[in-house]
Amino acid sequence: MRKMQDNLTKHSVLNAGSSFLIYVVRIVVGFVVNPILVTGLGGELFGIWQICQRYLTYVESAEGRATQALKWVLANGQVTTDDQEKRRSVGSAITIWMMFLPIVALAGAAVVWLGPRLIRGLDPAMLPLARITCAILVLRLMLMGMAQVPEAILQGLNLGYRMTVAKVVAEIVGGALLAAAVLLHLGLIGLAVAFSLAVFMSGAINHFNARRDVPWYGVARPARDDVRKFFGFSAWVFSWTLVNKLVLFSDVVIIGLVMSADEVTKYTLTLYAAQIGVNASAMIVNAAVPGIGGLIGTREFARARRVRGELMSVLWLFMLVLGCGVLLLNASFVALWVGRERFCGSGINLLMVLAIAQQVAFRADAFLIDATLNMRRKVLAGCVAAVVGIAAACILGKRYGLAGIIMGQMLGRSVLSFYYPIIMSAALEGQSRGLLGAIWRPGLVMGALFYLAWRVGAGLVIESWPLLVLVAVPTVIVVFAAGYGLGFGHDQQAVIRERLSLARRFRS
Repeated sequence: MRKMQDNLTKHSVLNAGSSFLIYVVRIVVGFVVNPILVTGLGGELFGIWQICQRYLTYVESAEGRATQALKWVLANGQVTTDDQEKRRSVGSAITIWMMFLPIVALAGAAVVWLGPRLIRGLDPAMLPLARITCAILVLRLMLMGMAQVPEAILQGLNLGYRMTVAKVVAEIVGGALLAAAVLLHLGLIGLAVAFSLAVFMSGAINHFNARRDVPWYGVARPARDDVRKFFGFSAWVFSWTLVNKLVLFSDVVIIGLVMSADEVTKYTLTLYAAQIGVNASAMIVNAAVPGIGGLIGTREFARARRVRGELMSVLWLFMLVLGCGVLLLNASFVALWVGRERFCGSGINLLMVLAIAQQVAFRADAFLIDATLNMRRKVLAGCVAAVVGIAAACILGKRYGLAGIIMGQMLGRSVLSFYYPIIMSAALEGQSRGLLGAIWRPGLVMGALFYLAWRVGAGLVIESWPLLVLVAVPTVIVVFAAGYGLGFGHDQQAVIRERLSLARRFRS
C-alpha cells in the first residue's frame, strides 16, 4: 500500500513539475509575444483577435470532446490489463470525433457569419477580415481533435510528464510563428495561419511521444456497444465543455457585445497575470486527477478523500500567493509591459482576483467529478450557473460597465461553488473535510491578506523591471509563510511537509 501511495505521489509530482515547466515557458513566450501583437495590430485588432478566439471556444464544444472522454476513461481503468480494450477506446474516440465533424462545420459557419457582427462599434469594412480569420480558426479546430488523441492517452495513463521537452519546443516555436506573422505585416489572417501551424506541429510531436512510451499504442475497430457506451460518457463531456465555456469564457464576448473591442484589449491585458492562477491551478489538478481517478476506480474512497483534501489545501495556498502578488504588483506590471493606459484600475483588479479565486475552488471539484465518470448533476448545475451568470453580466454590465460584468459572472458561478463540493462528497461516499479544517480560518486569512495587498498596491508605483522583481520575490516568500503558518493547523502542516519531502525525493 505504501509503495502504491509513493508511486501515485511520484507520478503526480512529475506531472505537476512537467506542467509547470511547460506553463512557465508559455508565460514567458506570452510575455514576449503579446506586446508585439498589441503594437503590431493595434488595440482594436488585438481585441478582435481575442474575441475570435473566444468564439471558437464555443465551437470547440461541438466536436464532442471525445479526447477528453478518452483521457478520463483511461484514467479510471488504469488497472485494466486488456490492451485491446484500450485500443478500442481509442477507436471509439476517433469514431465519435468523425461523427461530430459536420456539427463543428455548421457551428463554425454560424460563428464565421454572425460572430463579427456582435462586436460593438466594429467598422463594417472590417467584417470580411474578421470572418476570414474565424474561418481559418474553425478549420484548425476541425482537425485539432485528431491531433489531441495521443496527448489524451498519455495524460490518462498518468504519463503526461513524458511530453515535457517536446511541448516546451512547441511552445517556443509557436510563439515565434505568431510574432513573425505580425512583424511581417501579415495581419489577422497570417496570425490565424501561424496559430494553426503551431497546433499541428504539437500533434505530430505528441504522436511520436505516445508511440515511444505506450506499449499498446494503436487503434482497434470498436464494436457498436463500445461506441455507444463511449458516446454516452462523451456526450456528457461534450455538454460540460459547452457549459464550461459559457461559465468561464463568456467575459470577453460580453465585453465586446456591451462595450468595445478596445475594452477587450484592456481587460485581457489587465487579466493576464491573474489568469495565470486559473491555468496553473488547472495543471495542479490535472496532475493529480489521473491518480485520484485510479483510486475511485478501485473504490478506495477514503484515500481519494484524503488526497482531495490535500489538493484543495495546495490550491488555497497557491491562490493566496498569486492573488496577493497580483493585487500588489499588477498595476506596475501592466504599466511596464504594455503601458499604464492598458490597466483597468485597482478596483477592477481586485474583482478579477476574487473571481479567479472563486474559479480555482470550484474548478478543482469540476475536474475531480470527471474522474468519477458520472457527470449528469455537474452539467445540470453548470447550465444553471451559465444562464444566471450571462444574464446577470449583461444586465449589470450595461449599468456598471466592466465591474458589473465581473460581478454578474461571479453571481452565476456561486451556484457551482456551493453545489460541486456536495456532488464530490457524495461520489466519495463521505464528507470530504480536507486539510483546511473549518472554512472560517482560511477565509479570514485570505481576506485579510488580500485587503492588505490591495490597499498597498493601489498606491504603489514601480518604474523598472529589476525593482519589480526585487519586490515580487520577498512578497512570495512572506505571503507563503503567512499562509502556511496562519491558514493551516499543525496536522495540516505535517502532511504538507510530508508531500514536499516526497517531491524532493522523487526529483532527486
